[in-house]
Amino acid sequence: MSAPLPHTLDPSLDRAQTLDQLRELIRARAPFALRTPEETRRARTPLPTGHAPLDHIVQGWPQPGLAEVTGKLGTGRLMLLQPAMVALTRQGRPVALVDPLAQVNPPGWAGLDPANLLIVRCSPEQSGWTAEQLARSGAVPLVVLLDPPRHSRVGARLSRAAEQGRATVVIVSERSDVRLPATLRIQVEGQGLVGVTARVEHVRGAVPLRGELRLPR
Repeated sequence: MSAPLPHTLDPSLDRAQTLDQLRELIRARAPFALRTPEETRRARTPLPTGHAPLDHIVQGWPQPGLAEVTGKLGTGRLMLLQPAMVALTRQGRPVALVDPLAQVNPPGWAGLDPANLLIVRCSPEQSGWTAEQLARSGAVPLVVLLDPPRHSRVGARLSRAAEQGRATVVIVSERSDVRLPATLRIQVEGQGLVGVTARVEHVRGAVPLRGELRLPR
């Protein structure tokens, strides 16, 4: 199975041209993703995280909604998202990764269907806006934004875009931003030999977990 080729946005393009380019990428990955007005009014259905102990507490990633995962590089931050990404891509549904720092190495993710993984590499300054367009499109159920600069500045727009596109947007960064309007916050504190140690810091409408949660690899 071949690995997906990252898509690098041309920095010389203006916003309208960049948006056209993103739309073409989305159409290529999800040609039947247009939603009717009735479908956009469906009840919220959380996206399972794929980690049974975590789903028991948080019921899944908010969909639509905005979540935040924090932790230092090497702590297994993306491992927290891997089961959901694998499940969606194997169902033929696209997942978008906005990777401005070129950190992602998808061939190392077992079970993921690369044909349904869209990796977009752009400048850090474009990353929040790019994730916003992907989320708003209605074509991508899960958008992951990796280490954007000053992400609270685009937080409100990302939250609105997630609502409009019925998408889950997850911002993955080293530090939490309390100004971000996230409905779910999870801190990844370390990665041992058998799994990831995570702490649920905030769940809107629920009591956060007290103590650590160990998730197997």
